[in-house]
Amino acid sequence: MDKIVPLETTGNNFLSDNLKVKLTPDFIFVFDEEIRDAVHQFDHSGQYLGKIISTGEGAGKVSRIYDFTVSEKGVELLVGKGSYSEVVVLSIADKKVIETLQLDVIGFPLKKINWRKAGGIFLSVPLP
Repeated sequence: MDKIVPLETTGNNFLSDNLKVKLTPDFIFVFDEEIRDAVHQFDHSGQYLGKIISTGEGAGKVSRIYDFTVSEKGVELLVGKGSYSEVVVLSIADKKVIETLQLDVIGFPLKKINWRKAGGIFLSVPLP
């Protein structure tokens, strides 16, 4: 850890203490594993930039977020859809869905292996 960055708190991003944090060269992404309502985006000074995606029904929302990671493609979400799961890829620049992959199983938190070399395979790993 190089430094501590206090994250801006607003009425839209109250977070618990059970957080998954992913860093890119430009942004900090935070997913509250207790509330599971959105993936929040901050800049490296801690300024809140909004939700990259939130849960709900309708355009620009997903049903249930189980997990997420950040890749060269964007923010990749594991989303529950009832009897199956989806991997939803969002563009960081415009916060829009750029790819969806339906999985014929109900997903659990996953660890991504090399997407291109392995043909998009995800592997389930035990949680600590």
